[in-house]
Amino acid sequence: YAVDWDDAGRSERFDVVDGYSGQVLDSRTISSFRDGVYLRWNVAGYVKVVVTRLAGPDVVVGGLFQDRLNPPLAPSGLTAAGGPGRVDLAWTDNADNEEGFRVERSYDAVHFSEVGATGADATTYADATAAPGVIYYYRVRAYNSWSPSGATGSPAAAAATLPDDPDGGSVPSNTARAAALPAVADTVPPTVAIAAVTPNPRSAPVAAVTLSFSEPVTGLDPTDLSLARDGGPDLLAGGGATLASGDGGATWAVGGLGGVTAADGGYVLTVRAAGSGIVDAAGNGLAAGASVGFVVDRTVPVLVSAASRKAHGSAGTFDLPLALGGDPAGATVEPRTGGPTALVLTFPEAVVVAAPGLLATNANVIGVSAVGSALTVELSGAVDASTVTLDLSNVTDLAGNALAGTATVAVRTLWGDANGSGAVNVNDVNLAKSRSGQALSALNFLADLNASGDVNVNDANIAKSRSGRTVG
Repeated sequence: YAVDWDDAGRSERFDVVDGYSGQVLDSRTISSFRDGVYLRWNVAGYVKVVVTRLAGPDVVVGGLFQDRLNPPLAPSGLTAAGGPGRVDLAWTDNADNEEGFRVERSYDAVHFSEVGATGADATTYADATAAPGVIYYYRVRAYNSWSPSGATGSPAAAAATLPDDPDGGSVPSNTARAAALPAVADTVPPTVAIAAVTPNPRSAPVAAVTLSFSEPVTGLDPTDLSLARDGGPDLLAGGGATLASGDGGATWAVGGLGGVTAADGGYVLTVRAAGSGIVDAAGNGLAAGASVGFVVDRTVPVLVSAASRKAHGSAGTFDLPLALGGDPAGATVEPRTGGPTALVLTFPEAVVVAAPGLLATNANVIGVSAVGSALTVELSGAVDASTVTLDLSNVTDLAGNALAGTATVAVRTLWGDANGSGAVNVNDVNLAKSRSGQALSALNFLADLNASGDVNVNDANIAKSRSGRTVG
């Protein structure tokens, strides 16, 4: 959500980036959004949102929200009753996050195909395509954009009556018709999907993972599972994983993983098909295995470096390295016009800023952007001859680990103090004069006090006019 609160004609681009590959998955641009605008993406996994200023004084982001979506709970208590030209189904809705229900039908209680669907919160469905006198078997699944649920328990059976039967009674020939149906062998193998681990990356071990099969299975054993960290040996080889199903074998919880997922690293949990004893009711083996990956990161981030960045006209951008430690007395002096306007902070890993954001003293935070392991904080209104401090206590890594060590960046601002001594005097005037006419470089850019792109008499005059000013 973003709002152009001061109607400053902002334009900014939002890029959704794959956190692993860096590939841009989607890019959107918004402009003149005084009334606020919501941007929505249907994504899952490890992604980053990068905001880039295109026009206007700064970038604004009002909030970033995410929905945590899990597979819905399976419905239960399915009943089927024949009616004139239809079969009426009813069930109990056990989920609170479904997008709807899918109704599946079979002639033999083995091979099912979808015949209809409903919206969310539905508990009934009428199958008007049922042929009178034919016994059908039904099952129902809840679904959302993440995954379908397991099916209702045992299939419910019923036959439609003739449309002109005023009583809606049963058809006497149901049993005979069912007996006359040829037996159909079930040759369709079951499949399996593993629910994504969330959050990911994470700072806590993973206690359990959910396996969802396309139909109830038996023969699943802990030896059919493997778990590797950073491509290493199987962490489940010595046992320890537990298996439990509450719906007859379609959905399984793999537990006992907390002890083997406590260390930092990238994990891959795999269910294998080859050589396993996983079969459906007809004895068909699992078609193929499945895997899910997740990252456990309990290492706290630290601030590696900080710099005050300014653009010097056509000469380019120059960074003033800042002393770390947060001690105002030892803070680096920013002598250039306007004081610190952009602080570039680097970390050993990617970081994010949690609510309520970053707070500064003697300056205003007007924008924050993160690209990889660098965090750029834009400031305005820095008070001259003061110490600007930036509180980093709300900075965390992608797994939610809080910043360790230095949690404050301090920089003293004193326009004209070209040599960074904490006082503007004749030495600064002489320094600006000695650098006059030189091409701007990393060795002399601090003498360009007005950040014009070259050192000249104007910079010497600035130091001279401000002589006598100090900063503690």
